[in-house]
Amino acid sequence: MKEGPGSPARYARRLAQAIVLAIALAVPVAAAGPAHGDSTTRLTADVVHHLDAATLVGPVAPSRPVTVGVVLRNPNEAAESAYLAQLYDPSSANYQNFLSPDEFNLQFGVPAATFQAAQNWLTGAGLKVTTIDGASNYLLASGTAAQIATAFGTPLNTYSAGGRTFMANAAAPAVPASLPIATVLGLNDLNRFSTPHVGATGPKKTTTAAPAANVPVTGALSPQTLWSI
Repeated sequence: MKEGPGSPARYARRLAQAIVLAIALAVPVAAAGPAHGDSTTRLTADVVHHLDAATLVGPVAPSRPVTVGVVLRNPNEAAESAYLAQLYDPSSANYQNFLSPDEFNLQFGVPAATFQAAQNWLTGAGLKVTTIDGASNYLLASGTAAQIATAFGTPLNTYSAGGRTFMANAAAPAVPASLPIATVLGLNDLNRFSTPHVGATGPKKTTTAAPAANVPVTGALSPQTLWSI
């Protein structure tokens, strides 16, 4: 039996198709960022200041290798600061009482469960995680630019400014709110560590190490030399 243009069967089928289409349009597209259904927070300090003044060259090649450092916040910062002050206070019982890395991590480090949770999130995003011996609050995460951009919910672009071309994240990185992530290093290669310039106020002085048995003589050491060592 053929269905007529106004038959109930054809009307019902079209109504079902319309409902399916309406539901599909109502479902939002998930934004890139940390997965596993965890709420996220943006690290607003982890962006290049005045990036809008730079010229956008284009997106970073998706296959470009990128490594970032993830710093976890110490839950015992107040106790750690007090201990460090006591180390150099001759009247304190902790004066010159230096702790081994294991002892320090036991008292002031990030809990093992939190450290593992951070590793799980990063590996779940497809990144290769490297730990640092003796450090319970720092992780290295490596992957392609596309993987890093997806994991931290921010495009990685190439910009130019002041005659220099650099990579930078276009937005503040997003991280799980459940993890105490303080900062993410390496999302841009514009900001670099450097020795501060201090104007000379007198004759230039250098310190030369006195020769000692079985110790190499390094000569005069400037701040820049020490930094390179």
